Amino acid sequence: MGFVMRLVFMILNWFVFFLWSFFMFTTSKNFEDYLHPIDTLPFVIEMSSKGTPLQYVVMKGFSVPEPWGRWTEGHVAEMIFFTASRLNEPFDLVLFFDIIASPTHEQRVDFTYNGQSLLKVSFTSSHNHCLRLDLPQAATRHHLKLTISHPRVPMLFEPQSQDTRQLGVALKRMMLVPQNYPDPCSPVSAGLNEPPS
Repeated sequence: MGFVMRLVFMILNWFVFFLWSFFMFTTSKNFEDYLHPIDTLPFVIEMSSKGTPLQYVVMKGFSVPEPWGRWTEGHVAEMIFFTASRLNEPFDLVLFFDIIASPTHEQRVDFTYNGQSLLKVSFTSSHNHCLRLDLPQAATRHHLKLTISHPRVPMLFEPQSQDTRQLGVALKRMMLVPQNYPDPCSPVSAGLNEPPS
């Protein structure tokens, strides 16, 4: 069963790569030209295969969507999204994610926003992380880059796994919220604090 799933996953990756290549060579536009700008707050983007992140976010260095969200692959993952010019109130970006980390395998993630270092965080636990990032408000184009210190191949530390990808962060959901918005990372914020399982 593991071999069949790997084969299906590999074929799906090649299919997506072919579509992307075809798109890039047959149009003078890039993916950013097709994004919908975010124009209301709060705004939630689910990263699962049932969500619609591709309407709002260009993602590089991420795996294909899975029922729960998307893995980063390798050391670097990037997201680009736009906000409408009329959205003139300050906002924060909130990320809900798991991560491959443990007390014996510390994982560090460096967050860079529009080319400037924003935050560096180390993790020693794997599940149910929530991080609220205060973004500078100088632009309508937002480029967030995650640099993962030690991505790992699940097959090397979980004998039952057949996954050969270098994984780091398992992104489930992102939110844009006004700066005066109740903290979605707090258990008190009913209905918005828990990322989808």
